[in-house]
Amino acid sequence: MKISKRIMAVCIAAAMMMTMFTTNVKAANMADLATSISNFEVLNDVTIKENGTNYYSVDITGKGTLTLTTTRNSGDYLSINVYNENGEGIYSNSNPNDYVGKDVQQISLEKGTYIISIYSSYGRSYNLTTSFKKTTASEIIMTAKLKKGKTLQLGAELTEGTSKITWKSGKTSVAKVSYNGLVAGVKAGSAIITATSQSGLTTKIKVIVTE
Repeated sequence: MKISKRIMAVCIAAAMMMTMFTTNVKAANMADLATSISNFEVLNDVTIKENGTNYYSVDITGKGTLTLTTTRNSGDYLSINVYNENGEGIYSNSNPNDYVGKDVQQISLEKGTYIISIYSSYGRSYNLTTSFKKTTASEIIMTAKLKKGKTLQLGAELTEGTSKITWKSGKTSVAKVSYNGLVAGVKAGSAIITATSQSGLTTKIKVIVTE
């Protein structure tokens, strides 16, 4: 009998969590209720609003990991949900009533605006810290040789498919590069050609120009 009651309690708790998540997604004015915060923010002693949910809006500038650190001084249910611009739930996590202390959530996100909801009992308080680390490509340096007066077509894919790439030469007196990665040898020497994606990922190619 005790086992049955425990199973039933777990099922009820799971159902409550699913209902809460669905309700938040359907809220048309969720973005209007959100307080805008930065990628690096520290909020201390925040009180849960009367409706039981606090909303935050955060702009992510590129692909990376958003870390949410919450701290509670007393045991109480706390749920964190993250939604994309379309109101679709992309992350959900909750802590049991007897949990006290710090909890860290790490969420992989693409560029865009996201809504963070924190749900708990009315009047409860918590601390929230946000931090964001952009994904960076490994600095892989490839070497290519090119004769003076000749051209060489370079290409790069920075884990972002067809994302626009900007090309730049570190020494235009030796080698110039066009908007589409076409390198022209100017004089003997070496130059680093850098390819940068819209979100800041980079890769570098060393070009050696010979006579």
